[in-house]
Amino acid sequence: MRKRVGKAILYIFLIIIGLIFILGLGIISIPFLFPDHPNDWGWLEEYSSDQETFTMQEAYALIQPMIIEWNEDSYISETTAGYLYTDDQRYHIQPDGRNPYWAFTVCSQNAGEWVTVVVSKGEVGLGVTAKPWGDIGSIYNCYPVKIGDVIDSNVAYEIAKEHVTDLRPTHLNLRPQRQLSLGNHVTWKFIFRHDEGSIYINIDAYNGTVLEIMQRIDGNEEIMDINWKR
Repeated sequence: MRKRVGKAILYIFLIIIGLIFILGLGIISIPFLFPDHPNDWGWLEEYSSDQETFTMQEAYALIQPMIIEWNEDSYISETTAGYLYTDDQRYHIQPDGRNPYWAFTVCSQNAGEWVTVVVSKGEVGLGVTAKPWGDIGSIYNCYPVKIGDVIDSNVAYEIAKEHVTDLRPTHLNLRPQRQLSLGNHVTWKFIFRHDEGSIYINIDAYNGTVLEIMQRIDGNEEIMDINWKR
């Protein structure tokens, strides 16, 4: 009986030692698996503004000094504004084409990384979102957008409003497209939600041409005529 108890205690002891060893290896490996970034990441007061809503170009002007400081070859590959799944219009695109919230995907070929930069009611954050940063190879879209040549969000919104006059967009994004139907364009994409479904308007971000209007109702998608109006 004593031998059995002794063996049981020995087994438990060995298991505990093994677990401690495995845990120790995990702790040691964390810095290699998830390398630290500079401690000055986060919400950066020195770049913030008292202004609370911005067009895309205004938000970009706010973050530009910071992203150049992060990496000199930094460029924008995508930006989004608004919240898609909320009925609270405070988070939708404002009537003047401004928005309190912008998220920019910023890439650096030299660093081989991308980072999310956020403007939220005038506060600027570097790497503060749920997916804050990563290797360029881990993101499908790190193609550069020539931000200086892009029509601003308020101008694009005026074009979209010619087709949907009774709704405010819940969400918009600016990005290079890879859809065959849109060709190789950089587009402003506006999303309008209503009780029956959604309307998507894609606009060439450089010249303001409406490329596609799509309506989705009950899961069915229909490409509308380019002159269609709601």
